[in-house]
Amino acid sequence: MIFIFLTISAFSQSTGFVEYDHPINKYFQRMNLIGVLDDFDSHQIPLSFRAVSKYLSEIEKNSDILNTEDKEFLLEYLSEFSFIIKRDFIEYLSLVKKPAVNSLFSEKERFLHYEADSTGNGIFMNLLFDVAYSGEKHFDNKSGNVFSAKWGGKITGTYKDNFGFSFKATNGTSFGNKYVLLRNPAYATNYKFNEVTNNSGSNYFDETEGYAAFSNDNISIKIGRDKNHLGYGNVKTILGSSSLPMDYIGMNFIYSFFSFSYLHGKLLGSYNSSYDSLQGSIASVNEKYFAYHRFGFNLYKNVNLGIGESIIYSRRSMDISYLNPFNFYKSVEHDNRDRDNSVLFIDLKADIFKNFSLFAEYLIDDMDFSKIGTGWYGNKTLFNAGFRTIPFYKSFPADITFQMIRIEPYVYAHRITDNNYTNFGLSLVHPLQPNSINYSINMYYPLSQKLNFEADFLYSIHGNNIYNEQGGLANNFGGNINNGHRPGDSEKVNFLDGIKTHSAFISFKASYQPLRNYFCNFKIEYLRNEQKQKFIFTDLELKVKI
Repeated sequence: MIFIFLTISAFSQSTGFVEYDHPINKYFQRMNLIGVLDDFDSHQIPLSFRAVSKYLSEIEKNSDILNTEDKEFLLEYLSEFSFIIKRDFIEYLSLVKKPAVNSLFSEKERFLHYEADSTGNGIFMNLLFDVAYSGEKHFDNKSGNVFSAKWGGKITGTYKDNFGFSFKATNGTSFGNKYVLLRNPAYATNYKFNEVTNNSGSNYFDETEGYAAFSNDNISIKIGRDKNHLGYGNVKTILGSSSLPMDYIGMNFIYSFFSFSYLHGKLLGSYNSSYDSLQGSIASVNEKYFAYHRFGFNLYKNVNLGIGESIIYSRRSMDISYLNPFNFYKSVEHDNRDRDNSVLFIDLKADIFKNFSLFAEYLIDDMDFSKIGTGWYGNKTLFNAGFRTIPFYKSFPADITFQMIRIEPYVYAHRITDNNYTNFGLSLVHPLQPNSINYSINMYYPLSQKLNFEADFLYSIHGNNIYNEQGGLANNFGGNINNGHRPGDSEKVNFLDGIKTHSAFISFKASYQPLRNYFCNFKIEYLRNEQKQKFIFTDLELKVKI
């Protein structure tokens, strides 16, 4: 049964967070790259409203060096976030207060309804609509097509600058070959979409996100459910952009050159289903959690240095050892009898000169210094390095990112299956796999404030495990995130040992905004997977927020 419902969305001011997929995130990265934002650090997304207000004000002061396109973006964002910057509502429009047809096509920031005042209290209501077509073409002549629709809304609000909240909920359905949508993790793991009833799956799906937050000038505390992106580069190595929304508590502190970030989130472990003649189907999911903290240092104007940890633990309730933001998790993990999956990392971003930035990350999943150079399987490390540049900002302002990621065998995997770096079996850093080297190129080109293009290329060389005809693991070379080292597996491994495979992924995206908050998005992707199968995926989407 499909429920069509109306939700309300409140937009807020100083306390709150911009959505992780908002285009302003790319805009701030561009402004940092051309030297307009010196203290911007893109290691963690989403950004707070306070940060957005600060960055937009700083860009406005230096707007004379911007090209025409970025000046247009600046005007749009100053209008969209005018309430959080200066308590100004002139560019806002309420459809309840002005219920005319032409209001739907206004270039003002439209809301179903809003109420706000100059003291910092505000609530804004939006409706959300999304209609999409998705196609999948196999080079062996198999193909599939599906149409999908989502509807719902969002509510976000603030009180006296220090408290904020947000609530977002959508329902949806699909028409056609629903399995085309399963390449998207959001659909592949959606319970209702994959529910089996009378030998057929459901076409219905639902999604929700939300948070409550407190903040002042130095600290913010948040409990919520949404996505976080952690790491440098277009392909994230700590928490990826394709990961699922997570329920979590988080904290951020910043003072002068120092910053601290903390996150503790709930994941889903192994899933089992049993049947009882009286109770019917009974689902069982093992408890699983993700914890992360990072100390950041902006010691020089254009250099950001960070050191931090992440940890996966499972099969028990929340552990107070990891609820403490200021514990050294690696030592705590040892005291907890070495049963969790801990990662230590150090990262660096340096804006060497105008329009050019270097970044690097080094992750240690495990290390025995006495066995360095011996090929011991437990010395698990990852190295991520690359650069971002806009070489011709005034004439051709394309933002280009190159990235190389080398992942040693068994990185992210763990001997205890539920401690693998996954959520409900899906990688937190998709599409990365251990025992691989990956090369990524991304180009983002904002032709205008209304039209932008983006292209991606990812090439991977992977040393995969060997599996028998039944799909069981025969020889383990540390090449699968879901297969940790087992008793009896070789103590020594070599990089890219196993079945060496090559895969390539190419993507082109275009986004057109004919009117404010009316988006037409087009995407075409080519995939040559490790089994040498070739696919073309096509997506066309219309998104509306009113």
